[in-house]
Amino acid sequence: MRVLGIEFTSSEMNYVAIDETPEGFNVHSASRLSLGSTRSTEALIAFQDAVKALFNSTAPALIAIKEKPESGRLSGEGSALESGQISYLA
Repeated sequence: MRVLGIEFTSSEMNYVAIDETPEGFNVHSASRLSLGSTRSTEALIAFQDAVKALFNSTAPALIAIKEKPESGRLSGEGSALESGQISYLA
């Protein structure tokens, strides 16, 4: 099974695709996609196309998206996992 983990930060999307094997877990790919400009239609379309290409190339069985913390909530990596700030899409 392949899982794609995604985190959005300002104008970037960080991701990691992980495969589950009988021996454990292996990183299939990891990188980031950047949105060049938030006011350019061409940049938005290019970012959308890059996200589609990522989904098509990784073909994940499960997608996990790290939610952005609301003000006043803990925002550390460990606390995000513990406080349920991860959403899963099947």
